Amino acid sequence: MDVVIEHVGYQDPAFRREKLLRNLRLLEIEVRERPDDPFTRFNLGRSYLDLGGLLRRQGKGSR
Repeated sequence: MDVVIEHVGYQDPAFRREKLLRNLRLLEIEVRERPDDPFTRFNLGRSYLDLGGLLRRQGKGSR
């Protein structure tokens, strides 16, 4: 039996934006707690890109 799962949870732009903002808040906390973790910084930068805020705040996503 084949099963197909279709994920549609991020099609609503308002829902996607709220999810990205939530992730951004959590990642900013994590960067303060673990400033030398490159994966956390990568994810923070990715979140800014996803929100259309590349370089919105100087120094985010880079050291």
